[in-house]
Amino acid sequence: MADYTEKCGKGLSSLALRIIGWAAMLWASIYESFGHGSVDWGTYMLWFSFTIFAFLLVEGFSNTIDKKLYFLRLLLFTVISEPCFDLFFSGKLWDPYHQSIMVTLLIGYIVMVIAEHVRKKFDNMILTLICVIVLGLVATTGAMFLNGDLGQYGIMVICMIYICSHVTYTRLLELILFVLFTLYTVATNYFNIMIDDLYYSVPDKAFALLAIIVTFFYSGKRGPNSIALKWAFYALFPVMLLLIWFIRTSITG
Repeated sequence: MADYTEKCGKGLSSLALRIIGWAAMLWASIYESFGHGSVDWGTYMLWFSFTIFAFLLVEGFSNTIDKKLYFLRLLLFTVISEPCFDLFFSGKLWDPYHQSIMVTLLIGYIVMVIAEHVRKKFDNMILTLICVIVLGLVATTGAMFLNGDLGQYGIMVICMIYICSHVTYTRLLELILFVLFTLYTVATNYFNIMIDDLYYSVPDKAFALLAIIVTFFYSGKRGPNSIALKWAFYALFPVMLLLIWFIRTSITG
């Protein structure tokens, strides 16, 4: 990756980014279960956390020595997480109308696998860009068909970060694309925040922009990265959903 692996100085490790992402995800999940108010922090924090996870997905994809194992691990926890997610949102172990962000991340990973094959075979960035755009359009349709969480725009986020990771001015292009992404979605996707009896429209995708700015502080270092810790972070999603669901059902009966 153009900037990520070369910039190994002071800053946030991938472990620190994971902790920040999971803290935001925990906030989103708790708010979804117990929060009420004029600010939809659940959606805001979901976009924030998802964007950090998308960044880490691209980073992991680019640096892993075994892309097949990475895919199988992602697939395994997507399957494990799905009934927990459905139970959390609908009270049923299977809900075909709403799938977790793990599904969106998995589809994004498949897009990167195909795009990377094209990039290495033809060594042409323009052709790779066209491939990512076409695959992205197909993947967003698939994500919407599967009702993946943040599906349509989530795939766009992954594709943007992947493309940026292979150009010289990675971080500048990321910033430009995420600003354009926020402006593109602001017309139809925003929430109102009331401050002093006045409503302000804040796009939920602005929190994707905020998250990508946080990743500017990424140092290029992994931090502690034991196998146990790696699997623990994957397991955290279904365990967190089950725990919050259990607490919620215990309180509400």
